[in-house]
Amino acid sequence: MTTNESKIDPNRLDLVEEFRQAPVGHHSPDLQALLRVLRAEPEDGKHAVYCIKPYHQWALARVWVKDGRRTIEVDWNTMFDSREAAEWEVFRRRWERFTGADLGDVGPPPRRDRTDPKVLYGRM
Repeated sequence: MTTNESKIDPNRLDLVEEFRQAPVGHHSPDLQALLRVLRAEPEDGKHAVYCIKPYHQWALARVWVKDGRRTIEVDWNTMFDSREAAEWEVFRRRWERFTGADLGDVGPPPRRDRTDPKVLYGRM
């Protein structure tokens, strides 16, 4: 277990639900702290969201580093029609990597109206 992994309490499912409800935008201080840990993992093999068509289509991706050069491997079989769903999938995979707990039975985030500026820009 790495230092970052020990900073995550796998019983804090309230934070999982908070993120699921609003993957984009403002988060509570506890969720912000969790996201900092999840996002601070080493880049090599890290899951990421890859935007295919702005505001319309995203894909799951992985970042690989070899000889100091980054490459993005896009999973064309794992596509999303909302940024929220894509962010949720990355969160789920990082959560499982850090805690060993599979969130697979927890559903995707609720659909948001894409014309809402809070969704398009993450905050107001």
